Amino acid sequence: MKSGLLLTAAMLALSCIQAASAKVYQWRDADGNVFYSDQPPAGQVARERTIRQNVINSGTASAPKREASPSYAVTLYISQGCGLPCEEALGLLDSRKVEYEVRTVGSSEAEMIQFINAVGSMSTRPPVMIIGKEVIKNWDRAIWSAALSKAGFKLPQR
Repeated sequence: MKSGLLLTAAMLALSCIQAASAKVYQWRDADGNVFYSDQPPAGQVARERTIRQNVINSGTASAPKREASPSYAVTLYISQGCGLPCEEALGLLDSRKVEYEVRTVGSSEAEMIQFINAVGSMSTRPPVMIIGKEVIKNWDRAIWSAALSKAGFKLPQR
């Protein structure tokens, strides 16, 4: 009985850890377009990235905690073929150790409607970062860094 309970607890803990981060694969096609997917492409060399997702602290001792945790959720919208701007945006968030959620804007109508509703414009193109309710459009490292600092995300220590 105790071993069954222990096994169940271990499996639950493992599923919580897996839910806290997601693997994303990044690769370029022959034309240099950048693609992202949750599965590595067949016959392509892909770079594996770990995307940290927001985790709600359940109050347990094992729940991840941040120093001076900002009260803002960060969402990054990217798209296939976005290229260097999306790569640099991902790199900025990773370098600042920001917990964020990535949403890929695809070709489906539902995804496009969700993106347009989130950013408030039909002409905006990814990457777009949303911090809390603030929408930061048009990739610019300095502006995006300032928005992260304003929201309480510390600069990386060198």
